[in-house]
Amino acid sequence: MDAAWALTPLTLDACAADERCVVLPGALTPVVMPVSGLEAAVKGAVAAGRVTMDLDLRVGWLLDAGRTEEAWNRCAAEPRSLAAKGQLMMRLATWSAARQAEFGLTASNGPVTVFGADPGGRIVAAGRGAHEDVVALLPSLGWPRWAGQVIICTGSEDLPGLEGGRELVIRPSAPLIRLRQVPADNNALRGLIAGRLASLALGLASPPAQGWPPWLRLGVPRVAALIGSGQGASPKEMLQRRQEAGGPALSAMLQERVVGGVHAELAEAVVAPLLSQRRREHWGSFLDLLRLGKPAQAALAEAYGLDLERLLNDR
Repeated sequence: MDAAWALTPLTLDACAADERCVVLPGALTPVVMPVSGLEAAVKGAVAAGRVTMDLDLRVGWLLDAGRTEEAWNRCAAEPRSLAAKGQLMMRLATWSAARQAEFGLTASNGPVTVFGADPGGRIVAAGRGAHEDVVALLPSLGWPRWAGQVIICTGSEDLPGLEGGRELVIRPSAPLIRLRQVPADNNALRGLIAGRLASLALGLASPPAQGWPPWLRLGVPRVAALIGSGQGASPKEMLQRRQEAGGPALSAMLQERVVGGVHAELAEAVVAPLLSQRRREHWGSFLDLLRLGKPAQAALAEAYGLDLERLLNDR
């Protein structure tokens, strides 16, 4: 028998991994391999496995191996601010800067940059304000949720990832937003961008395995758009919508698993009181309960003390 066989790894599903070495299952004994001698593809396969390792190291290995979608999924699953993870933000910022250079965008200050026409810097200014609105509206998400700037694409030209009519590319580095039409009104523009940023933030906020409930995915960006546009979500109007829909419709919507089955205005009317200034502090606990698999009605009752009767009677 060839003695080398005993030192041959049986799989790349590692037992342990850090910046110095990787421990792989072997035929007779675990095989310890120095990281310095591993190819990027091997490190990427290890990082894609079940081994416990630091998020910044895992994401770095996945990016080096070109496994970007897996890297983004790992980042999105992190409930805390990405800045809490050592070198992760630096690694993501480097990737973002490379994409901006690829698109011919120059580095600048602020949360957004624009690919396309932006006379007078209206879009950049609206994006800055929209970002402030969304951070204030969703403070418990653990900011920042992404590194570098959000790229806002205007006009008909597609950036990689926006093909097929997509309006949003959700990733924690160089995320993309498409604006096919730029509103002439500055408030409307700010509201439009705020809605897209809220969808981006929610998608990167450790959603449950089955995803956020459709009513939440529809309602959060609509409320953010109202806030960003300066209109605000009228408690009286939102209550009236809920009352007109009635308890059975509210209950059905909270259980609906298909986006197409949710009435967007009713979703907005349910999300609005959850994100009001007097209730916003419970938002993080509510999301945690959804992540644990709690049904929406049970999560609302536990986090907010809101049952169907109170949704139909309280502003």
